[in-house]
Amino acid sequence: MNYEDIRAEVLGEWDDIDGEDGRWISEAIDSALPIYYSDIIEQWTKMPSEYSDRWQEISEGEGQTITGLMLMDLYFYVSDQYREAYTDIEETKEMEQ
Repeated sequence: MNYEDIRAEVLGEWDDIDGEDGRWISEAIDSALPIYYSDIIEQWTKMPSEYSDRWQEISEGEGQTITGLMLMDLYFYVSDQYREAYTDIEETKEMEQ
């Protein structure tokens, strides 16, 4: 999923999420994350390199598999994409008013 897809999704759901406490975005992020190892690896390799090893911000990695660590990196990436799309749309809507 790329930024344009995420932005379109957020815009399509705007009436349901505008002014909400963030629950919709949290659920959207969770549902956008891959669950199969091959998908985790594929999406992680396509992710910008600045997100690599971001898992270290929330975990020491002890007891985690490599795909678990990759999934944590993906969480940061997808989360930033959704929040950026939300902020972009919110600013656009405010300027239109």
